[in-house]
Amino acid sequence: MKTRNTLTTLLLVTAIYAEDAREIVLPIQGVTLYEDRALIGRSGEVSFNTGINQITIAGLPVSLQEPSLRASVGAESGARILSVSSRTEQKLETQDEHLRALEKADDELERSLSKLQSQMSVISDQETYLKSFEQVILRSLSERTTLGTVKPLEINSTSKFLSDRRTSLADNRRELDDQLVELQKKKSESQNKIRQLTRPNKKTVRYAEITISSPSVQKIALNLSYLIDNAVWMPRYEAHLAGGKLEVQYLGEVRQQTGEAWNDVAITLSTARPSLGAKRPKLVPLRMYLVETTASQQKKVVSVTGDAEEAPTEEDPAAPSVPDAPPALEEVQVAERGTSVVFELPGTSTVPSDHRSYKLPIMSFTDEKPELSFESTPKLLRYVYLKCMTNNKTRFPLLAGPVDIFRESGFMGTSNLKFVAPGKTVEFSFGIDEDLKVIRRRDPESTFSKKSGKKVTHHFAFDTELANYKDTPQQVTVIDNYPVSDLEEVAVELSPMTTRSDRNVQKKGHLEWDVTLKPGEKKTIHLEYEVTLPKDLRWQVITPNPAAMPRE
Repeated sequence: MKTRNTLTTLLLVTAIYAEDAREIVLPIQGVTLYEDRALIGRSGEVSFNTGINQITIAGLPVSLQEPSLRASVGAESGARILSVSSRTEQKLETQDEHLRALEKADDELERSLSKLQSQMSVISDQETYLKSFEQVILRSLSERTTLGTVKPLEINSTSKFLSDRRTSLADNRRELDDQLVELQKKKSESQNKIRQLTRPNKKTVRYAEITISSPSVQKIALNLSYLIDNAVWMPRYEAHLAGGKLEVQYLGEVRQQTGEAWNDVAITLSTARPSLGAKRPKLVPLRMYLVETTASQQKKVVSVTGDAEEAPTEEDPAAPSVPDAPPALEEVQVAERGTSVVFELPGTSTVPSDHRSYKLPIMSFTDEKPELSFESTPKLLRYVYLKCMTNNKTRFPLLAGPVDIFRESGFMGTSNLKFVAPGKTVEFSFGIDEDLKVIRRRDPESTFSKKSGKKVTHHFAFDTELANYKDTPQQVTVIDNYPVSDLEEVAVELSPMTTRSDRNVQKKGHLEWDVTLKPGEKKTIHLEYEVTLPKDLRWQVITPNPAAMPRE
């Protein structure tokens, strides 16, 4: 009895699975982009029979991450996903249409070659005939010259005719030779392409196989999702300043080379980082041991192996609450999921698989009256820069990323923006202003060194001149610095001859002057300081970029 029941169950299962597996293609409906990968969502309506159904999804990228492959159906249908698997297959790639087009073009080339070769034969015959004709004419002229019946004009006209005809035939031959070489080159390339297409070409393709149990004959929305590499996005901005009005465009710069084109799909940009994994890294024990040293070394060396010790960092204080920012000009759905932000872009977008940069708009905001000011660091560069201050007027943070700067004159360059919370201050630099001039010079009369006992004092002095060539008064903030000593035996003193600064950060040796200039006015800032150190110590200034930072 037990054997009969088992046999009946086996026959029933075999009958249920006897349905032919169907192969379909599910179109891409949505893409969620992370910083280094993308989550692809495919969906479409599929007809199911009662019982067990096997569906094969074709057209999937070979490089998808198999563990991430998921399938789902609507709960209201009563259907259940029994299994999801993936496989790859080697197939011969057929390119019949391309091959036929190449063969047709090759036939045209063959006909053109035959036509040229016929023309070359005609020219050869004409050259042979002209040579024979020339011999006959020359023989006749020679005989008539002996008899004295040939006129000089007849000889000249005959010579000119023969010369012109030879030149014409030579030109025609050269032209046909050039055409023949070019056609033979194209013919060779065409034959190579045809040979490549006629060879068996294997291509790897991927399929997803899904087994679904359906309680009835019905159409069900089938969803398929998977992660894939070679797709990235990063925040990018455009800042436009014209007529004192600032417009900031928040963009998502997308690149992908996944092997599948995203045509008219809904795109979501996420700041989540699945690449970091779900498990925290573990610390390696730090082991200390003595290292053998040479006799010339006075101290023993203690070495530490394991993780490199990092300097402690101060935790950011709790951010104060900010008022609700005004709504942005464009609508975009923003969701905060834990520590990540998700931007659901409106409408659909198209991003081909060509690794090119595509800028997708996220949102924009405008400031009718941003705070504009001028700054200069003449010690480094002799220019005055326009600075623009505004607030983040969106409901979400501005992530760190490059900013393309535009003014009335066009593109100015690219700078970088740091993370800015909603409602917080945003700073942009809009390049140099040619109507404000600055120059910094060393004062040779006040720059010297003097010895006093066991100490040496180095005295430095600099003059910075500002000029305003605008039609309106302007204020320029000039930034400079002087050395800061961390050694007891080295003293730095700022001279009272230095122009009184508006801000002096002594720990950093940082000075700032707010200089107001009338139209056409010039003003000078004087910086003077001295460095005193033991005479056995050598004074040296090391700068990261000696070309841009003059030695003091």
